[in-house]
Amino acid sequence: MERKFKIVFVCGWYSSPFGYISNNLPKALAQQGCDVHIVTSTSQQYSNTPDYEKTYQSFLGPPFTAPGIYTEFGITIHRLPVTFFKTEILPKKVFSKLKNLNPDVVHIFDVGSLLTFKLAFSGRFYTINLLIPTTSITLFSLCTVSGVR
Repeated sequence: MERKFKIVFVCGWYSSPFGYISNNLPKALAQQGCDVHIVTSTSQQYSNTPDYEKTYQSFLGPPFTAPGIYTEFGITIHRLPVTFFKTEILPKKVFSKLKNLNPDVVHIFDVGSLLTFKLAFSGRFYTINLLIPTTSITLFSLCTVSGVR
């Protein structure tokens, strides 16, 4: 059996019901046959906003979920404990999780986040193929080049 192209998306928060690119791109790539993982914190989107309970809780549930590994839409979601730096939501122990998953590429959505800088800096300690696209078309091209259809 041919090995699937493994893509890991790293983001500070992940909320399943939304239609953002962080939801739809992983789904689309899983449908194309890629081995897709999301490494994130236990935080729902907007968990750190003052009006979360009033505005989002009825739709998303509690602001934080339990840590663990979940599967939905053919995607493996790794929820790690959360930490905060000022207003940024950061999953803990991302580097050890990435080392364990050993992906072909790591994709991050937020170019200017502390998490992106930490991942970019981690390349000094071990090899990481970090993709910080200006458009997500780059990742589709990468899957096609690797033979994943």
